[in-house]
Amino acid sequence: FLKQPRRSRLFWGLQHFWTRWVSKGLMGLYNITINAEGLEELKDEPFILLIKHTSMADTTLPLHLFSIMRGTFLRYVLKEEMLNDPLFNIVARYFPNIFVRRGSGDAESQYQRIEELSKGLNAGEGIVIFPEGTRYSDKKCRHVKEKLKNSDSEILRNHAASVKSVLPLRTGGALALMKNSGDARVIICGHVGFEGSRTMRNLWNGMLIDQAVRVKFWVHEAKDIPTDEFAREKWLFDQWEVMDEWVTEQS
Repeated sequence: FLKQPRRSRLFWGLQHFWTRWVSKGLMGLYNITINAEGLEELKDEPFILLIKHTSMADTTLPLHLFSIMRGTFLRYVLKEEMLNDPLFNIVARYFPNIFVRRGSGDAESQYQRIEELSKGLNAGEGIVIFPEGTRYSDKKCRHVKEKLKNSDSEILRNHAASVKSVLPLRTGGALALMKNSGDARVIICGHVGFEGSRTMRNLWNGMLIDQAVRVKFWVHEAKDIPTDEFAREKWLFDQWEVMDEWVTEQS
């Protein structure tokens, strides 16, 4: 029953309240410290954030470092299962987020929806995507690597063989976002320290207590990113491997 501006303020306020409650509660309960490298390079320009996904806890990282600390308005590419959370169902649907159905057999329409998400990005806004598609584990990594050995793409085969501490990059969503993103920067984010919270059971066993989380950002200007789609995909693989090397060194 509220008019559009008041609805926006209400839901934005609810999202911020939830963000602060979850992220600060998590950091305080487990006495987690975060050391982020590369934040000093970030200004208010629009951006696309490709972030490593290890655990349930690392989904709060963009909210903590961008929404809370910088006041950034974030759009998300998330799996449809997130709508099982009442807050996401009520609030997140109101904002320009995309909930993708994994294994739908209709990847083309999913990518078209994602393309629309990056239109009209303004200063102080960003899009978050977890391009591995699922949380990393050694078992999943071995499975994906084995599967990609038979890929028709030599570049993808080489990429899958190269990465050690992250899952091979799934470029479809990132490439779709970059089509309409204009001058938006692309930011790659790696982190270590959340590995002890891959499941809800891990969150209860105390493995996160006194954890020092290290985060690093690699910021790339739009003018430095290839415009040809094939070259752009190769560029994404290369940047993901740079992040993987850093994660491996920290582990």
